Amino acid sequence: MKINDVFETGNITYSIIDVLQREIRVGTGVFNDTISNAVNNSYNGSITIPNFVVYDNKLWRVTEIGQCSFVHCNNITNFVIGYNIAYLRQYAIYRCYNVSSIIFEEHSRLKKCETYSLYDLYSLKEISFGGDRLESLGKYAMSYTFFLEYIRLPASVINESAFKGLDSLKEVHYCGKSSITNDIFFRVKVNDYLTPSDIKVKVTSSYPSTTFGKNDTVIVDDSIDCDFPQSLSDFDLLCKTVYNNYNIHLSYSYFSIFILMYDS
Repeated sequence: MKINDVFETGNITYSIIDVLQREIRVGTGVFNDTISNAVNNSYNGSITIPNFVVYDNKLWRVTEIGQCSFVHCNNITNFVIGYNIAYLRQYAIYRCYNVSSIIFEEHSRLKKCETYSLYDLYSLKEISFGGDRLESLGKYAMSYTFFLEYIRLPASVINESAFKGLDSLKEVHYCGKSSITNDIFFRVKVNDYLTPSDIKVKVTSSYPSTTFGKNDTVIVDDSIDCDFPQSLSDFDLLCKTVYNNYNIHLSYSYFSIFILMYDS
């Protein structure tokens, strides 16, 4: 086994990131924005990204959704993304027009959504970040999700045009303590009005500015929910010797930290 080796299990393609740490990505990691490299483009229904995958009688941790993993998958309706995912690479979930919800599991370790990582998800109505570790939303990261009305964010850096084309957006709850000055909405004129318009931006009293983005006025409201589940750290995880469904003995490297100490 070596880095970038590709294998398939549970109808999803994965590739190896780190052999010693036993970390893998969803997809092949190869860039091609016209076809998915994690599933067949005709994949139908909901999809769950697991926390761990058994491959070659070893347990591997799924830590990122690679670039172009899900491209033009118009039969996928929703995603449930495991807590081990730390990165959504560029074009990770791209132009999947019938995805209505994306749910990150509680205690999610998600750190970064790269450029175009959740781009042009036309039908997306709900996205839930399950942890407090999100550091950055890249340029155009969530652009053109036309039906998304509400976003709740931890203390993340939001890059320019991250929310471009969110025509239905009505309310943003932002829990950060640093001011956001990028033109994150990148409004354009449509039929003589700017879109999106009339957005309520609610922040806590810890927010240091009266504006959000380029020139949106904030509403200070300490009642907004900023209680994101604490992201798991490596110290929250315990390396164990386990058995798979066929009772095949699986042993793990000292460096491979996988199983929740308090998993129920």
